[in-house]
Amino acid sequence: MCVLVIVSDRNIELPFENVMDYRKIAKFVDSTSAVKQGFLVTMLKNVTIERILEYQRELKLDE
Repeated sequence: MCVLVIVSDRNIELPFENVMDYRKIAKFVDSTSAVKQGFLVTMLKNVTIERILEYQRELKLDE
């Protein structure tokens, strides 16, 4: 299972954002946090299976 992680310090334009809500399918992280040792690993380990399945359901709804 995978989790989409978007690292950005500002509001970026993402592909297909006019048809999909990335907040429902991805984790957003600022670059300062992303480079802290262990931050991403810990964050991703804390994503529950239920949440991953929720991300996947949202992706299917956007197809």
